[in-house]
Amino acid sequence: MADAGVQKALNDNKLKPAMQPKVEFESYTEGQPLKLKVEVDVLPPLPAVNYDAIKIEKPVAKPADAQIDENIQSLAESTAKAEPVPAGTLATMGNILMIDFAGTVDGEAKPGMQGTDMRVQLGKRQLIDTFEDQMVGMKAGDEKLIKVTFPQDYHAADLAGKAAEFQVTVKTVSAQVKPELNDEFAKQFGVEDMKTLREKMAERLQAELDSGSRLVAKRKLLDHLAEKYIFDLPQGMVEAEFKAIWQRVQAELKDGKDETGKTEAELKPEYQAIAARRVRLGLLLADLAEKEGVDVGREELRQALFAEIQRYPQQGKEVLDYYTKTPGAMDTLRAPLLEEKVVDFIFSKAAMTERTVPKDELEKLVEELTG
Repeated sequence: MADAGVQKALNDNKLKPAMQPKVEFESYTEGQPLKLKVEVDVLPPLPAVNYDAIKIEKPVAKPADAQIDENIQSLAESTAKAEPVPAGTLATMGNILMIDFAGTVDGEAKPGMQGTDMRVQLGKRQLIDTFEDQMVGMKAGDEKLIKVTFPQDYHAADLAGKAAEFQVTVKTVSAQVKPELNDEFAKQFGVEDMKTLREKMAERLQAELDSGSRLVAKRKLLDHLAEKYIFDLPQGMVEAEFKAIWQRVQAELKDGKDETGKTEAELKPEYQAIAARRVRLGLLLADLAEKEGVDVGREELRQALFAEIQRYPQQGKEVLDYYTKTPGAMDTLRAPLLEEKVVDFIFSKAAMTERTVPKDELEKLVEELTG
């Protein structure tokens, strides 16, 4: 996960707007020299990073056999087919019901509370409250009055917290029939047998865990740099970074407070510190990139652009035009690539050790970092 503030400073063109000079007219008389007062931020001399002092313990984990089995079962569920059950069979959890329904609140029909041919898989919790539980034991042709209560946080305010009644008619009952887990099943996913499918699944899960391991190690590295290398920062850059952060924070506040109840006055110092940290790290990494000759090649940038186009296949030409014709647009692709390359360079110089941890512990560490 790349840091937006770090990326800004890693990009030379991104540094310039925050460092534009402040110009004030002191005096002007026709025919006389114009007097101006100019203030400009100056980049401070940056300290040399001592790679030998960087010691990082990287948590690593491997996918368990149970996790591989669970993911293959998910594949089987995704290819399962619904087949009608014999007439008179009572619905159980996991069955798929086709229903018609008509609901009321306080005896009055409300918009969106009626429907026909609605597909419901019991146990998936698609419907509110105990709706699905009350359909267990019904069969095709059955009718039933189901009583439920809308949740307090329901999106429709006029229904939130209200008791409701739904007249339900079950039209069909089907069972999910999962395919047999054999080599024929594996071939659906482009491999020759189940052994290879398990190997491919293990590789995918391992790649996800490795990505999490790197994220944790990267945060430890950035924490080390932010703590050990303190220097004067260009206040224009810090103010610009804080302004960008603060605009996002304010947009998410409710009644002037965040989700923890902190007020703007309490939050500002925290986000000012975050802005300063981002600028400090950005300047350090940008300086390292220049000193160590770390850069993003044209082919790497081309691949990044191609990946971005693939994200929006229906608007491929528009995406290409945006990045190739909009000034500074390619910089938004270059900056995260450069950040990761600088981090990898430091990793290659630092003392890195690995500690094997359970998968759940690694996932918890990643969750703490990503919110």
